[in-house]
Amino acid sequence: MCTRLALELPSSSPSNTVYINARCMLQTQEDQCVIVLGGLPVYHYCAADAVAETYAMVMLVESGFA
Repeated sequence: MCTRLALELPSSSPSNTVYINARCMLQTQEDQCVIVLGGLPVYHYCAADAVAETYAMVMLVESGFA
């Protein structure tokens, strides 16, 4: 008879990561933000820059990623 191995569940995502959908996420570290699509960083900006954040959101929507 086979013995079963106890597998650990993957750890939860760090609190500085926000998943937008299955292929897009926003990561924040200190005062920098980066948008990652399919594992590739595509846009980064300072967290205090509201115009850059708005541009990033518009870019994601217009390109169909969010």
